[in-house]
Amino acid sequence: MNFRRFALLVTVLIVTSSVPATSGAADDVTVQVLTLVGKARGRTDPELRRHRSRLRRLAGFRAYRLVSDQQVGCRWRADQSFRLPNDRWLNLRPKRLADGQILMRVRIRDGNEALVDTDVRMNDRGTLVFGMPRDSLMGDGALLIMLNAGFPPEVRR
Repeated sequence: MNFRRFALLVTVLIVTSSVPATSGAADDVTVQVLTLVGKARGRTDPELRRHRSRLRRLAGFRAYRLVSDQQVGCRWRADQSFRLPNDRWLNLRPKRLADGQILMRVRIRDGNEALVDTDVRMNDRGTLVFGMPRDSLMGDGALLIMLNAGFPPEVRR
């Protein structure tokens, strides 16, 4: 990985989880990607107020603005791409269910440069936050990516 241009803050948040009754019951994973900008001053968008205290502890910003909210159902072992600001891309591949957790490949790219290329394990309805440092394209803010993943409601028991 090349971290010369970007430092990376990766934080896994543990959230309450429920696991499907059987590991073979889940055909899809529901993925939500919230792209936001954290700033030292300002107001937090109403959609992000429930996350604000957690984000403040992790990222240290006082205000958060929602840039995009993308939610899709992903097939196991199939790639799903999400457009991020400034011509960056988030690519996800839910690989498998292991010990009740979702094993997923996460890649964030800036053109041909890989900013993140890792495998993660997430609880059902777990959240992962990726943060990129301030740059001229974000003004006085920093880009944050909140990744939520879980089993579809019909699979939860």
